[in-house]
Parts: sequence; C-alpha cells; structure tokens
Amino acid sequence: MYLAFYGLRKEPFHITPDPEFLYLSPSHKEAYAAVVYGVKQRKGFVTLTGEVGTGKTTILRSYLKKLDRDEVRPIYLFNPDLTFRELLCMLLHEMGMDSEGRSEAWMLQWFHWALIQEYQANRNVVVIIDEAQNMPVETLEKLRMLTNIETAKDKLLQIVLVGQPELEEKLNLYSLRQLKQRVAMSARIRALTKTETKAYIRHRVTQAMGSTERLFDAAAFRAVVRHGKGNPRQINILCDNALVTGFGYQQRPVTAKIVRDVVAEIRGGKWRRYGRWLGASATAALLLVGALVLASVGRGGDERPSDTSAAMPVAHAETVVMPAPEPRPAPEPAPERAVVHTQVALDAMMKIDAGLERPTAAAPLPPDLTEPAASPKPVARPEAALAAEMAMPVAPMENDAAPDVAAAVPPVMDGGVENGTPALAEAARPVLAAGPTRRVVKRGENLSRLVMEVYGRCDTALIEWVRASNPRVGNADLVLAGDTIVFPDIRTYRPAEDAAGNRDSS
Repeated sequence: MYLAFYGLRKEPFHITPDPEFLYLSPSHKEAYAAVVYGVKQRKGFVTLTGEVGTGKTTILRSYLKKLDRDEVRPIYLFNPDLTFRELLCMLLHEMGMDSEGRSEAWMLQWFHWALIQEYQANRNVVVIIDEAQNMPVETLEKLRMLTNIETAKDKLLQIVLVGQPELEEKLNLYSLRQLKQRVAMSARIRALTKTETKAYIRHRVTQAMGSTERLFDAAAFRAVVRHGKGNPRQINILCDNALVTGFGYQQRPVTAKIVRDVVAEIRGGKWRRYGRWLGASATAALLLVGALVLASVGRGGDERPSDTSAAMPVAHAETVVMPAPEPRPAPEPAPERAVVHTQVALDAMMKIDAGLERPTAAAPLPPDLTEPAASPKPVARPEAALAAEMAMPVAPMENDAAPDVAAAVPPVMDGGVENGTPALAEAARPVLAAGPTRRVVKRGENLSRLVMEVYGRCDTALIEWVRASNPRVGNADLVLAGDTIVFPDIRTYRPAEDAAGNRDSS
C-alpha cells in the first residue's frame, strides 16, 4: 500500500518469517551454527530457545531453505501437542509408510529400518519440532528412545527442539533428566541491543531496496529503537504501523509523533486515558437500572402479593433431570503384532559397523513394509525354501562340540522372502554349529542374534523352538547377561508347517 510512496520494492517489516530478511545478531549466529553443526555432526539432540518474536522460526526457515536434500532429509513438525503414538504415525507418514492399525512396537521397528536405509543412502534424517514447549512430558520422555537408534559411530536420527524458555523449564523436570543428558548442543536467542536494533532496521530496509533516512527521521528512528525493546517481531509491527500511519498523513519521513501515536494505539493508551471515566459511568448506569427494577418489583408486589413468581421469574430454579450417560463402547482389541525383520536390520547394522562400503542407493524395503496388511500375521515360508532346508546335510557331533560344517544355508526370513533380503543377497551365512550347544549371554545380545550365530539363520519358529527349551526366557528380546542359553540339536528341529502336516496325516 505504501511501497511507491516511500520508494520501496517490497514490504521491509512483514511479520512472516521470511529467510530473505534474516538478520544474524551474535546470538542468532550462535543459534544458527548450533543447528547446522549439531545436524551435520550427528549429535542427536539440539535445543534452540528464545522469547516470543525473537526469530526462532526465521532461523529454522533459513536453515531448511539452504539444505541439500540429497544429504539431509528434514521432517518439520509445527504442532507438537501429540502422543508418542501420534508422533510415530507422523514420522512414518513422512517416511512414506502407512502405519494405520499398527502397534507402537511395529512402528518403532520399521522406523528403525527406514533410518538404516537412509543412512546407507548417505542421507541424514533430522526431525525439527517447533513450539516444543507444548509437547506433553510423556511424549518428550519417550522421544529419547528414537535417539537410541544408532550405529557404533553415528546417530541415525537428529532431533532439533525449538521453543520458548518454558522448554528449558520443562527439560529441568526430574522425569526428563535422561532426555536432558542427551542434549549435545543448545543455544538461546537473546533480545537485540540498541546497536543491534539499529542494524536490524537498516538491514531490512536495505533488503527492500529502500533508505532508512527516507522512511524515518532521526527522532522517529530513536523512538522505534526505544519502544521496540530488542524484540524483532515487535519492531516489525511498530515500524509497519508507523509507515501506514505516515502514508495516511502523507508524511515522509515518519516523525517521532507518529511513532508515539502508534505505540499508544498498540498498547491501548487511548483506552487507558478514558478508562476511569468509562468505569464510573458504567457503575452509575448499573445502579440506576437496579433502582428501577426494584421499584417495579415493589409495585408488582402490592397488586399481586400472592404471586411473587410472576414478578421475579428468575428467583426460583427449575429441577433439571440430566439424562443418563450412554454406555461407552468396549475398546477394540489391540492389533496383532506383526513379524518384523529384526535380524535383517541387525545384519545391516553389523555391516555398517564393520566399515563395509555403503551402496549408492538404498536397498528397497520388504513388501509388507510399503503395503502393510490390516492385521499383520507371520507368513509361511515357501515350500521350495523349506524343502531345501530339510535336504541340508547335517554333520555328526559329539559332546556338545560344534562340528565343522562347510555347507552354507541360504537365509530364509519371515514374511516369505527367499534368499534373504536385497541387503543380504550377496552372501549366504554359513552354519556355525548344529547344536546342541550352550552360550553365555553377553551384554547387549538378544535371542534373535544368538540363534543366528549358532544356527546360521533365524526365523520366528526357530526362535520359539529355542525359547521352549529355555523356560526361564520369557521374552526373546529380553535375555539377561550372564544367563546360559541351551541350543538344541538342529537335527531334531521340525518347522511348524511340517509338524502340522504330520499331525493331519496321522
């Protein structure tokens, strides 16, 4: 509206976070560097805090604008008021996965898998959560679980929490002490000094192809600096309103009187000026109305003394019968847990830790990831793979000693995938032992990994078979370090499909 009048090409004081107008004060530079360095070096958690209107979102927009999308995959969340399940659903949706009807454990497993694929493609995944002070404490506490997804050298996921100073207070809660310990980089944006405020105004006017002297005279410029209080958003609102008012008066440049009038309007100065008079007038009016009502009630009482309800219809209260609450429907049963390719993800991680060359493109995800079923169930292995497995020669063994078996077994995983997944198709695992044998659980090991190391392959039926021989193992993913696991003779193993067929034939 006022661009031509002041000789501008664009509005210099728009309140939207435009990266083109980013002004980096010392604290803004520190905050920007913390985000760039924390993500690039895979530090895990980064926090960025600042008062309302100090420019946090502008820094984020500038960072996102300069990102190389071939190296960094950003996920930007501007509504953090989510449960942890809702957060996982949004993250999987951004990664191109449908998680409807899935359990929380399923979503965590497949998000882990997706992060491995991005890492193998040399892409860094960063989740930026704006207004993070509004995220529930329960969700923040579980958020640290996502940063536990890592290789031996790097974090697979970077999380940037951006919020007001209330975020710092929330992170100081005792229940969030584990999360706070994981914050590797933190920065806080401070208010602008008077010198920085002058530089900020000149920077924005220059970006709009204008001159500060043409917009504000010296007194007006000092008034803007004084009343802006170092808050970029407040400075923008004040300058924009002053330019609009100056255009209305056809005043160029803007004077200090115009700035003072704008400040009074923004802060409600005119209302405060007449507030006492308005309050006294309103009180007098209410007293007059009350006197008139009482006089009217008194006259009605002389004419009809027996019917007071007609004179004061609001003096009695009617009995209101509240309807009985409708019965709540019974909760739907939780969906059955899907069989997740945990061992495939583990093998891929082991390759990464071993320093193998990363592929130039990410390996495709298994079919049941891109198109998950409504009720996931374990899929029977193909008959050809089962026949090949049963025909495998087994070397004799004595006294629990592991035989030297030269034959290699092609890995057959759950979900009907023959010869393993594309990430493991280049080589088959040899059988290390046929069993029976005993293994002492080391720290960080689980039953899936031990089964793979002992038998050279791993699937759900085989894990359950081993677990049945060790009754104290309640959960295949939770085995205690120091426990001894007995692995039976593989020659006595009969898959569930074969056992079911024998029972039917008998």
